[in-house]
Amino acid sequence: MQQIKELIITNTALFSIYHCITLGDSYESISKIKNVLSHPSEIHIDSVPNIIYSLDGGDTIHQTKIQYRIKNSNYKSLAPDKRFAMNIKAFPNNHCYWNKCTFCGINSKYTNKQNKTWDIESLILRLKTIQNSGVENVWFIDEAIPVDILCRCANEIINNNLHIKWHVRTRIEKEFADMGVVDLLWKAGLRHILFGFESASTRILSMVNKFNGNFNYLETAEKIVSSFSNKNVLVHFSSIVGFPTEIKSEMLETIDFLKYMIKTYKNFSYNINTFYLDIGSKMYRRWETFGIESLSYPCSPKYFLENSLDWNCMVAPGKYELIRNEQEKAMAYQYSWYPKGALISPSVFFSFWEHSRFALINHKRNKKKKSKFDIYSQIVLAPFVSFSCVSKDSWMLYNLKNHNYITGGDVLNDIAKANNKNVRFCEIINKYEYDREQVIDLLSQLSRMEFFA
Repeated sequence: MQQIKELIITNTALFSIYHCITLGDSYESISKIKNVLSHPSEIHIDSVPNIIYSLDGGDTIHQTKIQYRIKNSNYKSLAPDKRFAMNIKAFPNNHCYWNKCTFCGINSKYTNKQNKTWDIESLILRLKTIQNSGVENVWFIDEAIPVDILCRCANEIINNNLHIKWHVRTRIEKEFADMGVVDLLWKAGLRHILFGFESASTRILSMVNKFNGNFNYLETAEKIVSSFSNKNVLVHFSSIVGFPTEIKSEMLETIDFLKYMIKTYKNFSYNINTFYLDIGSKMYRRWETFGIESLSYPCSPKYFLENSLDWNCMVAPGKYELIRNEQEKAMAYQYSWYPKGALISPSVFFSFWEHSRFALINHKRNKKKKSKFDIYSQIVLAPFVSFSCVSKDSWMLYNLKNHNYITGGDVLNDIAKANNKNVRFCEIINKYEYDREQVIDLLSQLSRMEFFA
Protein backbone atom coordinates (compact mmCIF):
# COMPACT_ATOMS: atom_id res chain seq x y z
CA MET A 1 0.00 0.00 0.00
CA GLN A 2 2.87 2.37 0.72
CA GLN A 3 3.91 2.19 -2.95
CA ILE A 4 0.53 3.38 -4.20
CA LYS A 5 -0.28 5.72 -1.32
CA GLU A 6 -0.18 8.85 -3.48
CA LEU A 7 -2.61 7.26 -5.94
CA ILE A 8 -5.03 6.35 -3.15
CA ILE A 9 -5.09 9.85 -1.66
CA THR A 10 -6.42 11.34 -4.93
CA ASN A 11 -8.79 8.50 -5.82
CA THR A 12 -12.24 10.01 -5.28
CA ALA A 13 -13.93 7.08 -7.05
CA LEU A 14 -12.47 4.61 -4.55
CA PHE A 15 -13.76 6.57 -1.56
CA SER A 16 -17.20 6.94 -3.07
CA ILE A 17 -17.45 3.20 -2.29
CA TYR A 18 -15.05 2.62 0.63
CA HIS A 19 -14.64 4.75 3.72
CA CYS A 20 -11.20 3.66 4.87
CA ILE A 21 -8.01 2.03 3.57
CA THR A 22 -5.27 0.68 5.88
CA LEU A 23 -1.64 1.18 4.83
CA GLY A 24 -0.25 -2.29 5.43
CA ASP A 25 -1.26 -5.16 7.64
CA SER A 26 -1.54 -3.31 10.92
CA TYR A 27 -3.45 -5.22 13.60
CA GLU A 28 -3.40 -2.15 15.82
CA SER A 29 -5.01 0.05 13.15
CA ILE A 30 -7.78 -2.44 12.44
CA SER A 31 -8.45 -2.87 16.15
CA LYS A 32 -8.77 0.90 16.60
CA ILE A 33 -11.10 1.21 13.59
CA LYS A 34 -13.41 -1.33 15.22
CA ASN A 35 -13.27 0.74 18.40
CA VAL A 36 -14.22 3.90 16.49
CA LEU A 37 -17.18 2.16 14.88
CA SER A 38 -18.31 0.96 18.30
CA HIS A 39 -17.98 4.43 19.91
CA PRO A 40 -18.40 7.01 17.09
CA SER A 41 -19.38 9.83 19.44
CA GLU A 42 -16.41 9.28 21.76
CA ILE A 43 -13.47 8.48 19.45
CA HIS A 44 -12.58 10.26 16.20
CA ILE A 45 -11.14 8.32 13.29
CA ASP A 46 -8.18 10.74 13.17
CA SER A 47 -6.78 8.92 16.20
CA VAL A 48 -6.26 5.76 14.16
CA PRO A 49 -2.74 5.59 12.65
CA ASN A 50 -1.79 4.22 9.22
CA ILE A 51 -5.06 4.83 7.38
CA ILE A 52 -6.48 6.94 4.54
CA TYR A 53 -10.17 7.75 4.93
CA SER A 54 -13.07 9.84 3.69
CA LEU A 55 -16.29 10.54 5.57
CA ASP A 56 -18.06 12.36 2.73
CA GLY A 57 -17.96 9.91 -0.14
CA GLY A 58 -14.62 11.02 -1.53
CA ASP A 59 -15.09 14.80 -1.57
CA THR A 60 -12.33 15.17 1.01
CA ILE A 61 -9.70 12.49 1.67
CA HIS A 62 -7.45 12.42 4.73
CA GLN A 63 -4.38 10.48 5.79
CA THR A 64 -3.52 9.90 9.45
CA LYS A 65 -0.03 9.66 10.89
CA ILE A 66 2.23 6.75 10.00
CA GLN A 67 3.07 4.72 13.07
CA TYR A 68 4.59 1.28 12.66
CA ARG A 69 5.70 -0.77 15.60
CA ILE A 70 7.71 -3.97 15.71
CA LYS A 71 5.75 -6.66 17.47
CA ASN A 72 7.47 -8.82 20.06
CA SER A 73 6.93 -12.39 18.91
CA ASN A 74 6.51 -15.22 21.35
CA TYR A 75 8.48 -17.80 19.39
CA LYS A 76 7.72 -20.58 21.87
CA SER A 77 4.02 -20.31 21.09
CA LEU A 78 4.72 -21.23 17.48
CA ALA A 79 5.47 -24.88 18.35
CA PRO A 80 7.91 -24.94 15.41
CA ASP A 81 8.17 -27.91 13.11
CA LYS A 82 11.89 -28.48 12.65
CA ARG A 83 11.36 -29.47 9.02
CA PHE A 84 10.65 -25.88 8.12
CA ALA A 85 12.44 -22.53 8.30
CA MET A 86 11.25 -19.50 10.24
CA ASN A 87 10.93 -16.22 8.33
CA ILE A 88 12.22 -13.18 10.21
CA LYS A 89 13.42 -9.73 9.26
CA ALA A 90 16.88 -9.38 10.75
CA PHE A 91 16.73 -5.58 10.68
CA PRO A 92 13.07 -4.45 10.76
CA ASN A 93 13.91 -0.73 10.50
CA ASN A 94 16.07 -1.12 7.39
CA HIS A 95 15.48 -1.61 3.69
CA CYS A 96 17.74 -2.28 0.68
CA TYR A 97 21.03 -0.53 1.42
CA TRP A 98 21.88 0.00 -2.28
CA ASN A 99 18.62 1.72 -3.23
CA LYS A 100 19.91 2.84 -6.64
CA CYS A 101 18.47 0.31 -9.10
CA THR A 102 16.25 2.28 -11.47
CA PHE A 103 13.81 -0.60 -12.04
CA CYS A 104 13.11 -1.38 -8.37
CA GLY A 105 10.50 0.30 -6.19
CA ILE A 106 10.75 -1.99 -3.18
CA ASN A 107 12.11 0.71 -0.87
CA SER A 108 9.11 2.95 -1.50
CA LYS A 109 7.05 0.67 0.74
CA TYR A 110 9.13 1.75 3.74
CA THR A 111 8.23 4.90 5.63
CA ASN A 112 11.82 5.60 6.64
CA LYS A 113 13.82 7.04 3.74
CA GLN A 114 17.25 6.19 5.13
CA ASN A 115 18.49 2.96 6.65
CA LYS A 116 18.67 3.21 10.40
CA THR A 117 21.36 1.72 12.60
CA TRP A 118 21.98 -1.96 11.92
CA ASP A 119 20.92 -3.25 15.33
CA ILE A 120 22.99 -6.44 15.56
CA GLU A 121 22.62 -6.69 19.33
CA SER A 122 18.83 -6.89 19.03
CA LEU A 123 19.13 -9.52 16.28
CA ILE A 124 21.34 -11.73 18.44
CA LEU A 125 18.84 -11.53 21.31
CA ARG A 126 16.04 -12.64 18.96
CA LEU A 127 18.16 -15.46 17.56
CA LYS A 128 18.86 -16.71 21.09
CA THR A 129 15.12 -16.81 21.79
CA ILE A 130 14.47 -18.54 18.49
CA GLN A 131 17.15 -21.17 19.11
CA ASN A 132 15.88 -21.80 22.65
CA SER A 133 12.40 -22.40 21.22
CA GLY A 134 13.74 -25.27 19.12
CA VAL A 135 13.99 -23.57 15.73
CA GLU A 136 17.01 -24.70 13.71
CA ASN A 137 16.56 -22.85 10.40
CA VAL A 138 16.01 -19.14 9.83
CA TRP A 139 15.18 -17.40 6.56
CA PHE A 140 16.12 -13.70 6.74
CA ILE A 141 13.59 -11.86 4.55
CA ASP A 142 15.46 -8.53 4.48
CA GLU A 143 15.70 -6.87 1.05
CA ALA A 144 19.51 -6.85 1.11
CA ILE A 145 22.14 -6.80 3.84
CA PRO A 146 25.65 -5.45 3.08
CA VAL A 147 28.70 -7.66 3.39
CA ASP A 148 30.28 -5.79 6.30
CA ILE A 149 27.09 -6.08 8.36
CA LEU A 150 26.82 -9.79 7.56
CA CYS A 151 30.40 -10.31 8.75
CA ARG A 152 29.68 -8.47 12.00
CA CYS A 153 26.54 -10.58 12.47
CA ALA A 154 28.53 -13.75 11.78
CA ASN A 155 31.12 -12.89 14.41
CA GLU A 156 28.39 -12.26 17.00
CA ILE A 157 26.59 -15.49 16.11
CA ILE A 158 29.83 -17.42 16.63
CA ASN A 159 30.74 -15.55 19.83
CA ASN A 160 27.29 -16.29 21.29
CA ASN A 161 27.53 -19.98 20.41
CA LEU A 162 24.39 -19.97 18.24
CA HIS A 163 23.87 -22.98 15.98
CA ILE A 164 21.18 -21.80 13.56
CA LYS A 165 21.34 -22.46 9.81
CA TRP A 166 20.29 -19.38 7.86
CA HIS A 167 19.52 -17.85 4.48
CA VAL A 168 20.09 -14.24 3.45
CA ARG A 169 19.55 -11.96 0.45
CA THR A 170 22.12 -9.46 -0.77
CA ARG A 171 23.75 -8.16 -3.98
CA ILE A 172 26.88 -8.80 -6.03
CA GLU A 173 29.83 -7.16 -4.26
CA LYS A 174 33.48 -8.06 -4.85
CA GLU A 175 34.04 -8.59 -1.10
CA PHE A 176 31.87 -11.73 -1.28
CA ALA A 177 34.57 -13.39 -3.40
CA ASP A 178 36.99 -13.23 -0.47
CA MET A 179 37.41 -16.74 0.97
CA GLY A 180 37.89 -15.22 4.41
CA VAL A 181 34.39 -13.77 4.21
CA VAL A 182 32.98 -17.04 2.85
CA ASP A 183 34.64 -19.10 5.61
CA LEU A 184 33.33 -16.74 8.30
CA LEU A 185 29.74 -16.79 7.03
CA TRP A 186 29.76 -20.57 6.67
CA LYS A 187 31.14 -21.01 10.18
CA ALA A 188 28.32 -18.79 11.48
CA GLY A 189 25.68 -21.04 9.87
CA LEU A 190 25.04 -19.53 6.43
CA ARG A 191 23.79 -22.31 4.15
CA HIS A 192 21.88 -20.45 1.43
CA ILE A 193 22.56 -17.02 -0.08
CA LEU A 194 20.58 -15.20 -2.76
CA PHE A 195 22.11 -12.48 -4.93
CA GLY A 196 20.21 -9.96 -7.04
CA PHE A 197 22.12 -10.70 -10.26
CA GLU A 198 19.58 -9.26 -12.74
CA SER A 199 21.53 -9.34 -16.05
CA ALA A 200 24.74 -10.41 -17.75
CA SER A 201 24.55 -7.54 -20.26
CA THR A 202 26.88 -4.64 -19.44
CA ARG A 203 24.57 -2.19 -21.20
CA ILE A 204 21.51 -3.32 -19.26
CA LEU A 205 23.39 -3.28 -15.96
CA SER A 206 24.48 0.28 -16.67
CA MET A 207 20.98 1.35 -17.68
CA VAL A 208 19.40 0.03 -14.48
CA ASN A 209 22.30 1.26 -12.29
CA LYS A 210 22.93 -2.17 -10.86
CA PHE A 211 26.59 -1.84 -9.92
CA ASN A 212 29.25 0.83 -9.51
CA GLY A 213 31.50 -0.45 -12.29
CA ASN A 214 34.75 -0.73 -10.35
CA PHE A 215 35.02 -4.49 -10.93
CA ASN A 216 34.29 -7.06 -13.62
CA TYR A 217 30.69 -8.03 -12.86
CA LEU A 218 30.52 -11.48 -14.46
CA GLU A 219 34.00 -12.49 -13.39
CA THR A 220 33.23 -11.46 -9.81
CA ALA A 221 29.84 -13.17 -9.89
CA GLU A 222 31.41 -16.46 -10.95
CA LYS A 223 34.16 -16.16 -8.35
CA ILE A 224 31.51 -15.63 -5.65
CA VAL A 225 29.59 -18.73 -6.75
CA SER A 226 32.77 -20.79 -6.90
CA SER A 227 33.83 -19.73 -3.40
CA PHE A 228 30.48 -20.39 -1.73
CA SER A 229 29.76 -23.56 -3.70
CA ASN A 230 33.12 -25.06 -2.72
CA LYS A 231 32.19 -24.38 0.90
CA ASN A 232 28.91 -26.26 0.34
CA VAL A 233 26.78 -23.12 0.63
CA LEU A 234 23.87 -22.97 -1.82
CA VAL A 235 24.04 -19.89 -4.07
CA HIS A 236 21.04 -18.50 -5.95
CA PHE A 237 20.94 -15.75 -8.60
CA SER A 238 17.73 -13.83 -9.24
CA SER A 239 17.62 -12.30 -12.71
CA ILE A 240 15.31 -10.35 -15.03
CA VAL A 241 14.71 -10.42 -18.79
CA GLY A 242 12.61 -8.09 -20.92
CA PHE A 243 13.96 -4.73 -19.79
CA PRO A 244 12.96 -1.76 -21.98
CA THR A 245 15.18 -1.63 -25.12
CA GLU A 246 16.67 -5.06 -24.31
CA ILE A 247 17.22 -6.99 -27.53
CA LYS A 248 17.16 -10.77 -27.91
CA SER A 249 20.95 -11.16 -27.91
CA GLU A 250 21.18 -9.33 -24.57
CA MET A 251 18.46 -11.51 -23.09
CA LEU A 252 20.23 -14.66 -24.30
CA GLU A 253 23.50 -13.33 -22.88
CA THR A 254 21.92 -13.51 -19.42
CA ILE A 255 20.31 -16.90 -20.01
CA ASP A 256 23.49 -18.44 -21.45
CA PHE A 257 25.54 -17.22 -18.49
CA LEU A 258 23.09 -18.77 -16.03
CA LYS A 259 23.11 -22.05 -17.96
CA TYR A 260 26.89 -22.09 -17.90
CA MET A 261 26.91 -21.49 -14.15
CA ILE A 262 24.50 -24.29 -13.35
CA LYS A 263 26.50 -26.74 -15.46
CA THR A 264 29.73 -25.71 -13.75
CA TYR A 265 28.79 -25.37 -10.07
CA LYS A 266 26.84 -28.04 -8.17
CA ASN A 267 25.47 -25.71 -5.48
CA PHE A 268 24.12 -23.06 -7.85
CA SER A 269 20.53 -22.26 -8.88
CA TYR A 270 18.71 -19.35 -10.48
CA ASN A 271 15.33 -17.91 -11.30
CA ILE A 272 14.37 -15.63 -14.17
CA ASN A 273 11.64 -13.00 -13.87
CA THR A 274 10.10 -10.94 -16.63
CA PHE A 275 10.45 -7.19 -16.22
CA TYR A 276 7.48 -5.19 -15.01
CA LEU A 277 7.29 -1.43 -14.61
CA ASP A 278 7.05 -0.77 -10.87
CA ILE A 279 5.25 2.51 -10.15
CA GLY A 280 7.50 3.05 -7.14
CA SER A 281 10.66 2.97 -9.27
CA LYS A 282 12.83 5.69 -10.78
CA MET A 283 12.19 4.10 -14.16
CA TYR A 284 8.46 4.81 -13.83
CA ARG A 285 9.04 8.41 -12.80
CA ARG A 286 11.35 9.02 -15.78
CA TRP A 287 10.04 6.40 -18.19
CA GLU A 288 10.75 8.38 -21.37
CA THR A 289 14.51 8.41 -20.63
CA PHE A 290 14.63 4.59 -20.60
CA GLY A 291 13.35 4.04 -24.13
CA ILE A 292 9.72 3.59 -23.13
CA GLU A 293 7.49 5.18 -25.77
CA SER A 294 4.20 5.18 -23.87
CA LEU A 295 2.37 3.88 -20.79
CA SER A 296 -0.82 1.84 -20.96
CA TYR A 297 -3.24 2.67 -18.18
CA PRO A 298 -6.33 0.41 -18.00
CA CYS A 299 -8.32 3.36 -16.64
CA SER A 300 -7.86 7.03 -15.88
CA PRO A 301 -4.45 7.48 -14.17
CA LYS A 302 -6.31 9.18 -11.33
CA TYR A 303 -8.01 5.91 -10.43
CA PHE A 304 -5.11 3.52 -11.12
CA LEU A 305 -4.20 1.42 -8.05
CA GLU A 306 -1.87 -1.31 -9.32
CA ASN A 307 1.79 -1.68 -8.37
CA SER A 308 2.89 -2.13 -11.98
CA LEU A 309 1.89 -0.77 -15.35
CA ASP A 310 1.95 -1.95 -18.97
CA TRP A 311 4.26 -0.04 -21.30
CA ASN A 312 5.34 0.11 -24.94
CA CYS A 313 8.82 0.32 -26.43
CA MET A 314 9.60 0.82 -30.13
CA VAL A 315 13.06 -0.77 -29.81
CA ALA A 316 11.66 -4.20 -28.96
CA PRO A 317 7.86 -4.07 -29.42
CA GLY A 318 5.51 -7.03 -29.17
CA LYS A 319 8.08 -9.41 -27.67
CA TYR A 320 6.18 -10.51 -24.57
CA GLU A 321 5.44 -14.06 -25.78
CA LEU A 322 9.02 -14.51 -26.99
CA ILE A 323 10.35 -13.36 -23.62
CA ARG A 324 7.98 -15.65 -21.70
CA ASN A 325 8.93 -18.66 -23.84
CA GLU A 326 12.65 -18.05 -23.37
CA GLN A 327 12.11 -17.52 -19.65
CA GLU A 328 10.27 -20.81 -19.16
CA LYS A 329 12.73 -22.79 -21.29
CA ALA A 330 15.62 -21.40 -19.27
CA MET A 331 13.87 -22.14 -15.97
CA ALA A 332 13.18 -25.72 -17.06
CA TYR A 333 16.83 -26.13 -18.10
CA GLN A 334 18.00 -26.35 -14.50
CA TYR A 335 15.30 -28.94 -13.68
CA SER A 336 16.41 -31.78 -15.93
CA TRP A 337 13.76 -33.98 -14.31
CA TYR A 338 10.89 -31.53 -14.95
CA PRO A 339 8.06 -33.46 -16.65
CA LYS A 340 6.88 -32.27 -20.05
CA GLY A 341 3.30 -31.07 -20.05
CA ALA A 342 3.34 -30.31 -16.33
CA LEU A 343 0.30 -28.39 -15.09
CA ILE A 344 2.45 -25.69 -13.52
CA SER A 345 5.26 -23.84 -15.29
CA PRO A 346 8.85 -24.02 -14.02
CA SER A 347 8.58 -20.38 -12.88
CA VAL A 348 5.52 -21.15 -10.78
CA PHE A 349 7.24 -24.24 -9.39
CA PHE A 350 10.17 -22.08 -8.28
CA SER A 351 7.78 -19.75 -6.47
CA PHE A 352 6.35 -22.71 -4.56
CA TRP A 353 9.82 -24.01 -3.78
CA GLU A 354 11.10 -20.66 -2.53
CA HIS A 355 7.99 -20.07 -0.43
CA SER A 356 8.32 -23.49 1.22
CA ARG A 357 11.95 -22.70 2.23
CA PHE A 358 13.07 -26.30 1.63
CA ALA A 359 16.47 -25.18 0.32
CA LEU A 360 17.70 -24.95 3.91
CA ILE A 361 16.06 -28.17 5.07
CA ASN A 362 17.30 -30.39 2.26
CA HIS A 363 20.82 -29.09 2.80
CA LYS A 364 20.95 -30.58 6.30
CA ARG A 365 22.58 -33.95 6.87
CA ASN A 366 20.85 -36.33 9.23
CA LYS A 367 22.79 -39.54 8.58
CA LYS A 368 23.16 -40.32 12.26
CA LYS A 369 19.44 -40.19 13.00
CA LYS A 370 17.70 -43.48 13.59
CA SER A 371 15.39 -44.92 10.99
CA LYS A 372 11.74 -44.01 11.45
CA PHE A 373 10.28 -46.82 9.35
CA ASP A 374 9.61 -50.50 10.09
CA ILE A 375 11.86 -52.61 7.88
CA TYR A 376 9.27 -55.41 7.93
CA SER A 377 6.43 -53.24 6.63
CA GLN A 378 5.36 -53.08 3.00
CA ILE A 379 6.63 -50.37 0.63
CA VAL A 380 3.83 -47.95 -0.16
CA LEU A 381 4.70 -44.55 -1.60
CA ALA A 382 2.52 -41.58 -0.69
CA PRO A 383 -0.07 -40.75 -3.39
CA PHE A 384 1.56 -37.37 -4.10
CA VAL A 385 4.99 -38.87 -4.92
CA SER A 386 6.02 -39.09 -8.57
CA PHE A 387 8.76 -41.21 -10.13
CA SER A 388 10.77 -40.35 -13.24
CA CYS A 389 13.94 -41.32 -15.08
CA VAL A 390 16.55 -38.55 -15.03
CA SER A 391 19.23 -40.22 -17.15
CA LYS A 392 20.35 -43.69 -18.23
CA ASP A 393 21.02 -45.05 -14.73
CA SER A 394 19.51 -42.35 -12.55
CA TRP A 395 15.98 -41.92 -11.21
CA MET A 396 14.09 -39.37 -9.16
CA LEU A 397 11.36 -39.52 -6.54
CA TYR A 398 9.61 -36.16 -6.24
CA ASN A 399 7.24 -35.14 -3.44
CA LEU A 400 4.54 -32.91 -4.94
CA LYS A 401 3.30 -31.94 -1.49
CA ASN A 402 6.44 -30.51 0.10
CA HIS A 403 8.64 -30.24 -3.05
CA ASN A 404 11.39 -32.48 -1.67
CA TYR A 405 13.10 -34.76 -4.15
CA ILE A 406 15.80 -37.41 -4.15
CA THR A 407 17.82 -38.69 -7.09
CA GLY A 408 19.70 -42.00 -7.15
CA GLY A 409 20.37 -45.27 -8.88
CA ASP A 410 18.93 -48.77 -8.75
CA VAL A 411 17.61 -48.54 -5.18
CA LEU A 412 15.13 -45.81 -6.12
CA ASN A 413 14.10 -47.77 -9.20
CA ASP A 414 13.48 -50.86 -7.05
CA ILE A 415 11.43 -48.84 -4.55
CA ALA A 416 9.22 -47.47 -7.32
CA LYS A 417 8.70 -50.94 -8.82
CA ALA A 418 7.89 -52.39 -5.39
CA ASN A 419 5.27 -49.76 -4.60
CA ASN A 420 1.97 -51.37 -3.52
CA LYS A 421 3.13 -54.86 -4.54
CA ASN A 422 3.46 -56.50 -1.11
CA VAL A 423 7.24 -55.99 -1.10
CA ARG A 424 8.77 -55.28 2.30
CA PHE A 425 11.57 -52.84 3.07
CA CYS A 426 13.78 -55.68 4.34
CA GLU A 427 13.70 -57.30 0.88
CA ILE A 428 15.22 -54.17 -0.66
CA ILE A 429 17.80 -53.97 2.13
CA ASN A 430 18.78 -57.65 1.73
CA LYS A 431 19.18 -57.22 -2.02
CA TYR A 432 21.95 -54.69 -1.37
CA GLU A 433 23.67 -56.62 1.41
CA TYR A 434 27.08 -55.01 0.88
CA ASP A 435 25.58 -51.50 0.98
CA ARG A 436 23.15 -52.26 3.77
CA GLU A 437 23.86 -49.17 5.89
CA GLN A 438 23.64 -46.81 2.90
CA VAL A 439 20.32 -48.30 1.80
CA ILE A 440 18.88 -48.05 5.31
CA ASP A 441 20.04 -44.44 5.48
CA LEU A 442 18.34 -43.68 2.14
CA LEU A 443 15.06 -45.32 3.20
CA SER A 444 15.16 -43.46 6.50
CA GLN A 445 15.73 -40.19 4.70
CA LEU A 446 12.80 -40.86 2.39
CA SER A 447 10.66 -41.59 5.43
CA ARG A 448 11.64 -38.33 7.13
CA MET A 449 10.80 -36.44 3.95
CA GLU A 450 7.32 -38.02 3.86
CA PHE A 451 7.71 -40.14 0.75
CA PHE A 452 5.99 -43.16 2.27
CA ALA A 453 2.32 -43.48 3.08
